Order: sequence, then structure tokens, then C-alpha cells
Amino acid sequence: MNKIKVALVALSLAVTYCTSAPEGEKTLPTGTQSGAQTTTSTLLPRLLYTDIDPSISVKDKSQEEIKDLLHEMYEVDQRYRDSLQNQNRPERRRFYTQRMGACDAANRTLLDKIIEEVGWPTISQFGKKGADAAWLVVWHQRSDKHYLAKYLDLMQQAAEKKEMDSTNFAWVKERVEWQARQQ
Repeated sequence: MNKIKVALVALSLAVTYCTSAPEGEKTLPTGTQSGAQTTTSTLLPRLLYTDIDPSISVKDKSQEEIKDLLHEMYEVDQRYRDSLQNQNRPERRRFYTQRMGACDAANRTLLDKIIEEVGWPTISQFGKKGADAAWLVVWHQRSDKHYLAKYLDLMQQAAEKKEMDSTNFAWVKERVEWQARQQ
């Protein structure tokens, strides 16, 4: 087992070294909570830690296929958060936090594609779990004030039509207002 771990670490280091961006090279957006940019050297390892492929195209997908994708996004979103809460060992906490961040970034990319294609995911279109998945993706970006506010109007419209949990919308709205007061 230790030989496998050593081989994986060596492979990860080799991939990171081989994909390192030269000094001054443009960076790529990752969808991190801070909205920060990253080089390909940090993007590739991050993609290796996600449980969902952010490059999935939603164009030409049926409503049922998008619903399934939203449900998968929900499961991926919760998987490491549940594990993190049940783990006290620091090395496992780091692992779960890293996986959680990678999955959050992938989900953010996918949600943007879904909204571009079909609008805000509503309960009547994608079920409660699908609508909750969309909210969770936005909520877990709450340290990025611009992303949190990006879909506020769409969420408000959905909440007014009872197509989104109104409590979830209220949390987002309250956070956006609090962030605005902090400036």
C-alpha cells in the first residue's frame, strides 16, 4: 500500500512539474471561492480531485438528463462535507477539504452552464433535490460576493413562485446584503 502511495505522489509531482506554467504565463479561472486565478500547474491537480467532470456539456441535454446531472452535483456537493464532519484526524480533514474544494469548483462551472442553457433550476423542472443542488452550489461560494450575487435575481423570482426553498433564498439575500454593508 505504501508503494502505491509513493507512486501516486511521484506521479502527482511529475504532472505538476510538467504542466507548470512558465513565469508570466496567463492564468486560468478555476471557480474557487475567492474568485482567484490559477495556473495550469494548480488547475490540473485540482481536476484530479473532483468527483464530477466540469467539462460536461449541457447543450442538447434533455430536461431529465439535466435533472440527473443536478442530482449528481448534489451528491458530490454533500459527499465530503458529510465525511469532514465525521473526521477528526488532521490529515483526513485536509483530504476532505481538498476534495470538497475541487468538487465545489466543478459544480460551479456546471451550474453556470446549466443556467446559461435553461435558466435557474426550479422545483417543477428538476425536483426539489435539483433546485437544492443549484442553491448549494451558490451557497458554498458565499465568500465570493460577486458569485453569490450573480444569480440573486433569478433566485428571488424562483422563491416568489415557490420554485425554490424561500429559506435558502433568504440566506443568500441576507449574506449579499451583509457583504454590501461591509464595503
